[in-house]
Amino acid sequence: MKSLLTLLTGFVGGMLFIWLHIPLPWVLGSFFATALVGQLGGGRLSMPGSWRNYAMVAIGTMLGAGFDNQIAARLVEWIPSMIVMLVLSFLFFLLPYVVLRRWSGMDKATALLAAMPGGLSFVTAIADDFDADSRRIALAHTARLIILLVMTPFMLGWIADYDLAAVALGTASQMELTEPLQLLWLVLGAAAGFVLARRLPVPSGLLLFPMIISAVLHGTGLVTVHVPGPVSTLAQIVIGSGIGLRFEGYRLRDIVQDGWLSAALAVFMSLGAFAGAYVYGKISGEAIPPLLLSFLPGGAPELGVVALALHVDPAMVAAHHLIRVMAIAAMVPLAMRFLAGRK
Repeated sequence: MKSLLTLLTGFVGGMLFIWLHIPLPWVLGSFFATALVGQLGGGRLSMPGSWRNYAMVAIGTMLGAGFDNQIAARLVEWIPSMIVMLVLSFLFFLLPYVVLRRWSGMDKATALLAAMPGGLSFVTAIADDFDADSRRIALAHTARLIILLVMTPFMLGWIADYDLAAVALGTASQMELTEPLQLLWLVLGAAAGFVLARRLPVPSGLLLFPMIISAVLHGTGLVTVHVPGPVSTLAQIVIGSGIGLRFEGYRLRDIVQDGWLSAALAVFMSLGAFAGAYVYGKISGEAIPPLLLSFLPGGAPELGVVALALHVDPAMVAAHHLIRVMAIAAMVPLAMRFLAGRK
């Protein structure tokens, strides 16, 4: 019952944000509503962790639909922008680490994992292995993600005209019921991706494997349909509500103490990603909106949702963020050894 109440709360928040014409209504609206009710209600909301896993599978499948038989050639074209993204990611890690160590009172291991530019699921999962405070890490990442999601529509508005509320409402009403056999293939592909992610310990596997299978299905032409709009909307509500639920149990003083630094850093990183995308776009001639979404140091599922909602080259955005997650997985042990003195 609590889980259904959480979804209903997120849905109401999303509808409210659509009515108010606030960007990213299903993600930000559900986050705002569940965070508010969670603070006021005292434990009345909850959601199984498996629901977020299913939402990530759905988002991975949606991202895979953006791949076609020309993507292989585009991967080579993306190498320079991926290098720029990795350089920015290193800077987006180094500055927060120094700031959090100096002003937040975090120990080295906690500050290091809190400063990672993305990969929240991965860094919180290994926090206990390094005796780091997973609660403070989650709050730092969540505060940064919220600022990124709030600032993204405004930054996109500086370079293009996007109506995120209108797009989200239109997406929710889309249905593709004319090809039930193709939809079945899509469901089977998503299920296979879920099983592979459970069996193979790969960072962001629940996003990666469904995306790869969906990309193969769409790239070969076996499947041409997309994930139905209501499923997309539900996945966004689950993602947004999951972010809001992280604030339950926090006192306002705790949120301010650990959240304000990460929020301030997120503003700086957002502007840095915008500057990097703008300069690189002008030099290379590539479109700036997908570069911006690719350079932002946020979560792959959340920014993947933004790319899907706006039809901003979701394949490119997904590829860049998955490369970042892989780099983080490789970088954490080295960083722990050299910066935090942990084996």
